[in-house]
Amino acid sequence: MGSSAVSVAAETFCSAVDHMDEIFDQFPRIDQRRWARTYLDGLLRTTGRRTIEQVARTCDDAQRASNGLQQFINSSTWDWGPVREQIARVAARTLPREAWTVVVIPVHKKGRHSVGVHRRFVPQLGRSINCQLALGLFQSAGPNSTPVDWQLHLDPTWLHDEVRRRSVRIPAGHPPRTLARQIVELVGDLRERDGEALPVVIDLRAEADVSPLVAELAARRLDVVVEVGPAQRVFPGLPPTSAPRRRTAAASRRSTVEHLPGRPARRPGRPAVSVLPVTLTEDDDAAPVRLLEWREPGSGRARFWLTTIARPSAPEIVALALRSIDGALAALAGPDAELGMLDFEGRSYPGWHHHMTMVSLAHLRRLTGAVDCLPQGGNRSGAAALHLAAERECD
Repeated sequence: MGSSAVSVAAETFCSAVDHMDEIFDQFPRIDQRRWARTYLDGLLRTTGRRTIEQVARTCDDAQRASNGLQQFINSSTWDWGPVREQIARVAARTLPREAWTVVVIPVHKKGRHSVGVHRRFVPQLGRSINCQLALGLFQSAGPNSTPVDWQLHLDPTWLHDEVRRRSVRIPAGHPPRTLARQIVELVGDLRERDGEALPVVIDLRAEADVSPLVAELAARRLDVVVEVGPAQRVFPGLPPTSAPRRRTAAASRRSTVEHLPGRPARRPGRPAVSVLPVTLTEDDDAAPVRLLEWREPGSGRARFWLTTIARPSAPEIVALALRSIDGALAALAGPDAELGMLDFEGRSYPGWHHHMTMVSLAHLRRLTGAVDCLPQGGNRSGAAALHLAAERECD
């Protein structure tokens, strides 16, 4: 290796170390920083399920590590907020990005004692399951996405039962919030916080009505692309040349997106993406949004998006949405990609947030190539952990 190559490699190594040090500085105590490094390294080295016991087995003294990691994740008082904020700052500086992506993830659970577990109908499965409902915010570019923030949906059975709240350490005064409100909290201040007007892609195919959410995010001047189910109801929009904006009885009739008047009939020669103007309410001054319909190649199955974005073209917006959502879901699927996102076995609210914060850091460390920058008593992650799973292409 030539001297210039050595110099570049050394510079990359030092930069990666600096990024990790910035994040670990957010842990207030030395022992917390030490166990954070151990947990992070174990997440990257473990194959299969990333439970605390499995992570501890990557250490020389597995029993001591198990006790220490249990304390670090489930009982320690470190604040996950500053750690995640620093993860987001480092990701913004070091990784390419083209969108923010929000996915809603049902995590199947057998028992009823883990925080947030409730009975919920999951349309993708066609049945109700016992699950936690996690919301993840990902920084996305192409097929790669890295999580930077999380929320856990808590239904009233948790928030209105003081015994259950105390048993899993849900903070006192934690307010009841709808799923839409939690998404607003995840993305509502991105424009001010980030300084760059990246589009926000949200997968809400499982939700019955996303109209209030889209309207609020549009009011916050966010460019949003929200995938909706075929039963989402909207009002037919009027062409921009219509003046005055006076709706006829037919135009003000609410309809599902799959049965919207004026929706082009399916036929082989029709463009892959069709566009219709719609509104979310029947008010004369309702802000128009665009309904995009895309047909999956081969199956011809339709998928629908509501968007506030006027540019670029509809096919480019759909392509962005597909690769962003697929990239975020790919980060959750498969033993080598998920890094433990779905594997938390503890019961407490702080424990869940601590674990998900460390999973986010593991993704960042993998994508920045900083896998070998934090030695832990000889524990090293292999070169195979430097990259996410193989890229997935979308038509």
